[in-house]
Amino acid sequence: MTGALAQPETAWSLARCEKAAFDISPVLSASRAQAEAAQAGVAIARSGMLPTVGITGRAGYVTETMKLELPPALGARSIEFGDGSSTDLMLGVRAPLYRGGKLQADRQAAVAHWQATQAEVATDSLGLLLQVRQAFFAALGAEAVADAARQGELRLGRYLRDVESNLAV
Repeated sequence: MTGALAQPETAWSLARCEKAAFDISPVLSASRAQAEAAQAGVAIARSGMLPTVGITGRAGYVTETMKLELPPALGARSIEFGDGSSTDLMLGVRAPLYRGGKLQADRQAAVAHWQATQAEVATDSLGLLLQVRQAFFAALGAEAVADAARQGELRLGRYLRDVESNLAV
């Protein structure tokens, strides 16, 4: 089918072109990944303000014998201990009290970095949108030029037939 309204079956709409570009753009994917990493950096910076809990364990073997002499009133005269195993378990909690504003500055820097990456994602999105629209409308323009050339060819064919029929008379 010819004419200005005729379009091939495989023609894509502008919305379909934009969606495909947004789905497969490596530049936009990289920008989004950087924004996600920056957002994680904000969470890491905020976690620096939180207390930490730690646990430490130690095991060992004592190879010495110690003898403790007791007063006679207690009944036994001495207690011996040692030559056995020993274990320690320690639980600790640490909370930052003051670090000269470093934690707050780290958090503010992480938030600013995240905001900058969000702006980069928006910029890359708009750039991609511009490229897709330019390509789409360039293709539409080329299609219109080709359609106009086909119409002109048909018109010239009609004129040629008219001229040939007038010459035959």
